[in-house]
Amino acid sequence: MSLQQENYSTLLIEKRDNGVAIVTLNRPDRLNAVNGAMHHELARFTRDAEADRDVRVVLLAAAGRAFCAGGDFGGDSGDSGAGGLSLEEARQIVDHILELRKPIISAVQGYAMGLGATISLLCDVVVAG
Repeated sequence: MSLQQENYSTLLIEKRDNGVAIVTLNRPDRLNAVNGAMHHELARFTRDAEADRDVRVVLLAAAGRAFCAGGDFGGDSGDSGAGGLSLEEARQIVDHILELRKPIISAVQGYAMGLGATISLLCDVVVAG
């Protein structure tokens, strides 16, 4: 599978002709807090980027005024919220970011708390402002 927007609902995917894939956390109304759907997509996007021959580098960014406020424990998103997530999937997020053979850069603005801080710090390069 390749990195394609139609496979994601909480991440925006933009692939540029120069080999850069911009993956944007897209829940700005919740400060990009990670709900169940985003958690699943975070566990998957690096595998898709790895398999996509057109992608040479990944820029992980976020919409709105915060990079990520951590887990969304409110459960108002129509899914199980962050509380119902598996440890195996959390481990996959970490492992897949660390094992990605393409550089991954996180562009952090505003808050990066909990899981947001973890995700950004796992990247090869962090640019914060």
